[in-house]
Amino acid sequence: MIINDNFIFIHNPRTGGAFVRTLCKHSFPQSEFYPLERYHEPVSLLDEKYKDRLIFGLVRNPWAWYVSLYHFQQPRGQWLQLCLRDKKNNFKNF
Repeated sequence: MIINDNFIFIHNPRTGGAFVRTLCKHSFPQSEFYPLERYHEPVSLLDEKYKDRLIFGLVRNPWAWYVSLYHFQQPRGQWLQLCLRDKKNNFKNF
């Protein structure tokens, strides 16, 4: 999540949020940002004092999102709970 004086960016995992963060860092003075400790904080944890600002995020085609998530987690061995039932670490079972 990026909190700026004018907007809040909600970073959904695997949707291009790192690109937006880089773009914001190069486009706005660092003094305008109030980053939270956690990178992927949900909007439900946002402090009330920020709720009047424009809030935006990115979404992705669900199929492309699952393919990206699968390939991101595969080398790390961090399988989601959906995969742990049958212990078969292939995309079809994922």
